[in-house]
Amino acid sequence: MADPSQTSRRALTIALLVACAIVIAPYAGIVVLAVWFAQLARPLMERAVRLLGGRRRAGAALTLAVVVVLLLPVVVLSIVATSTALDIFGRLQESRTGLAVLEAVRAAVRDGAVRAAQTVGAGATRVLIGASLFVLGAYSCLVDGERAWKFLRDRAPLPPALMDRLAGAMQETGRGLLIGVCLTALTQSVVATLVYLALGVPHALVLGALTFVAAFVPFVGTSTVWVPTAVGLALGGRPAASAALAVLGVVLIGTVDNVMRAFFAHRARLALPVWVVALTMFGGLAVLGFQGLWLGPLIARLALEVSAPELDPVT
Repeated sequence: MADPSQTSRRALTIALLVACAIVIAPYAGIVVLAVWFAQLARPLMERAVRLLGGRRRAGAALTLAVVVVLLLPVVVLSIVATSTALDIFGRLQESRTGLAVLEAVRAAVRDGAVRAAQTVGAGATRVLIGASLFVLGAYSCLVDGERAWKFLRDRAPLPPALMDRLAGAMQETGRGLLIGVCLTALTQSVVATLVYLALGVPHALVLGALTFVAAFVPFVGTSTVWVPTAVGLALGGRPAASAALAVLGVVLIGTVDNVMRAFFAHRARLALPVWVVALTMFGGLAVLGFQGLWLGPLIARLALEVSAPELDPVT
């Protein structure tokens, strides 16, 4: 017969863990990103610690400051590009001709920056809180991450071996998403943008941002951007540029995906098929909002690890 005190303690533990999950849920994506960032930035921090004479907190602060300064312009540009891209997708749903694609781009760019500013302004408080939590979380993980993990591992209501495997799966997912999937999409986006610029396609930077988003779509991928653009060029009286874009889209932009994805996947070692990553990213986006883009694949990877106990521990 079970000890009533042990049963009560177990029930209280479960209730408090559920309550913690509910409280953390709105910023769960920020917490996960902070942990992933700290894991990837740890080698850089160790170098900074050595340069600063072993001062670990100063090394963590310096590492975080450098990365934040480097990423801030990228974040701002991403907000503008994403706002414009979403507006273009909305306009394209009503387009019936290839020429309308370029017209949608022109119309969206005119007010893309304004829409981005309005979006940021409306959610300025949430953005500020999220950014602050990310910085504090990343700093804490860099400085005390190992001690915090030991504390959690020793007190979690799960076997330590399973906790180690879940931690390994979480690190693998972060490495795979940030290095593998995202770098492949970024490479395609850069190559496509250079092609658009070389051919004189209007608003090449916006089309490049759309290419980055489209790179996550299985099977069709970046062709959802360059094919309508090529059609638009042809209908707009530029058949040579249209033909060149069609050839370069197949030979160059499409080939980059096959070559670089294999390279980055080897480096990242994410144990999820590409189509599962895409499915869980867009499914997570629909269910969890923006943070679902990375929480979705993480949940799937953790579920895969829990459902296969006979596998060797993830390293």
